Amino acid sequence: LVCLAQGTSHFIAMTLPGRPVELEQSDRSTTSVSLRWKIPEGGNAGKPECCEVKRLPCNQTLAIVERPWFQSWWSVCIGELQPDASFQIQIVSRNSFGEGGTSTISARTCHKPGTPVILTKTSASDQYFDVSWSVLDPVAAPVTHCIVRLGRMHERTEYARSSRPWRVSLPKTLIPQNVEIVAVNDVGEGPPCTCQAMLLQRPSAPTGAEQVGRTTSAVVVQWSIKDPP
Repeated sequence: LVCLAQGTSHFIAMTLPGRPVELEQSDRSTTSVSLRWKIPEGGNAGKPECCEVKRLPCNQTLAIVERPWFQSWWSVCIGELQPDASFQIQIVSRNSFGEGGTSTISARTCHKPGTPVILTKTSASDQYFDVSWSVLDPVAAPVTHCIVRLGRMHERTEYARSSRPWRVSLPKTLIPQNVEIVAVNDVGEGPPCTCQAMLLQRPSAPTGAEQVGRTTSAVVVQWSIKDPP
């Protein structure tokens, strides 16, 4: 925008600031997101004085960010947001002559873990079986522990970065039951995965029973029983 000063031949250039570029989410927590961006200066673009941070589609103003004087990156941390949610955020550059360009980004607070993936299920002994699984850590909200449910039994498996994959030993059951595994972080519980518990093997019926000896007051009988696998 160019204006001619009254009574003079001088032109006064009034230029709006350029649009924000390199807009990115730099950090997140359970209830906040951090953004940063740059605004090019020089050429036909005016010098930005501030940026308005809006939430779309309601056009709610979340923050006014003043021009940083000692670095090229602009930044803002937006708090009091819902956990495990996505937000459309718009950055609007401004100076004393008006509104310049805009840029929009989809930002997200920390979210719950995903569904665990069963890796192995093996028999450990006559009475117990082992289950191992993996689960991905959400950004900035790693899995803190997993809850394993078998019938009325709840077992908490603590997070250990040095021991992967996750693993637990469970008792075999007499009747079919499901094992449910849930990953948990600071946001909450993720969706469960399930697998069937291993069953206790009842012994087979005795076979080959026969009398192999006798006395005047007793008999000796022998038979065989096949051990469960």
